[in-house]
Amino acid sequence: MVAGLAPAVFCQDSTNPSASIAPVTPVVTAPSSNVDHYLRHTYGPVAVLGAGVSAGLAQWKDYPEDWGQGGEGYGKRLAAAYGRKVIKNSVDLSVASLHGEVLAYRRCQCSGFWPRAGFAFKRTFVRPALGGGTTPAFGRFAGAYAAGLSSTLWYPAPYNTIGEGFRRGTMYLGFDAAKNVFTEFWPDIKRKLLRRE
Repeated sequence: MVAGLAPAVFCQDSTNPSASIAPVTPVVTAPSSNVDHYLRHTYGPVAVLGAGVSAGLAQWKDYPEDWGQGGEGYGKRLAAAYGRKVIKNSVDLSVASLHGEVLAYRRCQCSGFWPRAGFAFKRTFVRPALGGGTTPAFGRFAGAYAAGLSSTLWYPAPYNTIGEGFRRGTMYLGFDAAKNVFTEFWPDIKRKLLRRE
């Protein structure tokens, strides 16, 4: 799938200097489009399940206390968790697409646990660029803090302060770092588990 176009490179026929100059535009492909990645990670079954687990943990910790327990309390926590996910991923998609970031994680071509773990952690802060190389992950940071600050609109006091919003945003970045490390090593773990069966 074509994910982006690099700046045009102009070529001229050396045997005919008077020939017209034609632009040659290299095409860069990505493993999946940003929109496909967004839809899968926002509205797919794993995304919904993740919001349900997050709500369950909040229910177990009775966070926030004002929402109480039971079905009503869980429903509020589920709506809060899924609302944060939708805001985070939507802002991430918008900023990343404008900035030329590729959302999909690309595993390291290196070997060894620590080099790969370090690579995965660094990919919290940088991403592949549509034109090649890497670029700061502005979309990830914008999405995390947009979700954290927006959540102050529906959380009760004392969890609705600006400080709490920034704390949640930082927490989301930590989750993303952990998810990158998991994505880096999961194929290897899965292969080892299948060999034991």
